[in-house]
Amino acid sequence: MSILPKNFYNKMKNNKYRVWNPEMKKMLDWDIVKGMNAELLLTESKINIPMQFTGLLDKQGKEIYEGDIIDFAGLKDKFEIVFKNSGFKTKPDYIRLNAEGIKMFGEVIGNIYETKSEIS
Repeated sequence: MSILPKNFYNKMKNNKYRVWNPEMKKMLDWDIVKGMNAELLLTESKINIPMQFTGLLDKQGKEIYEGDIIDFAGLKDKFEIVFKNSGFKTKPDYIRLNAEGIKMFGEVIGNIYETKSEIS
């Protein structure tokens, strides 16, 4: 019996994920993840930690995922992207992401697994 909802696979067609594998200390990107067993990959475990694509791009055109660290031009702090209360937000302030602001001023400088020291 699957722990995922019946319509999960239909909804997934519009979503992209990447997965952090702590044992390999490696980020698996969408090209690798999309061909693998979704239930295994997207169920958080000690083996894999899934991160969803926000649907937004930074000022360099790079895709922004949960767990990314964003630097905003003109601000001294850097922010982690999290999914909270039905939306993607910046941590620690939990401000909802603004597509235009990110496209103009935001830049992905790493993620919490490979470059955690970047967060102020």
